Amino acid sequence: MGRDRWGWRRRREYERTIRGFAKTCQRVAGNAGSFLAPVTRGAILRRNLAYRVLTAGPLMGVLEKLSTKAATSITLKDYAA
Repeated sequence: MGRDRWGWRRRREYERTIRGFAKTCQRVAGNAGSFLAPVTRGAILRRNLAYRVLTAGPLMGVLEKLSTKAATSITLKDYAA
């Protein structure tokens, strides 16, 4: 019984941590779907151009930096197995 109580507390703490992280990631993502999967030919061309610009020359790595920042903005505790 005591082990279950501690497990419950750890799950609740983990859930609170993940919930905040998930909400932030969802806000950052915004309208990413329409950018990543455009419907019209013109939108596809604009997406492809934007991707080329953001991954070449002085802006190289911008997409990676933005996605890495979002992905690493959480620190999880190391719980014993």
